[in-house]
Amino acid sequence: MVDLRSRLPELSDDALATLRGNAERLSREGTDKQRAAADALLPAVLNEIAGRTKEKNAARQERARQRKRTKSA
Repeated sequence: MVDLRSRLPELSDDALATLRGNAERLSREGTDKQRAAADALLPAVLNEIAGRTKEKNAARQERARQRKRTKSA
């Protein structure tokens, strides 16, 4: 079986958000086995989301700096 953690970087943002929701739900409402799996996966999912958010924010700030430089010139 493929470990989902290794596939996280390949997932789209929407798929990652869906996985997060499912993991959170199973962490609360699943069987003992599902809860354990969700609890093990959730930190990696949250870390991937945080990393993507950080990258997007950095790119957004860089584009804003570029626009500001263009307007100043």
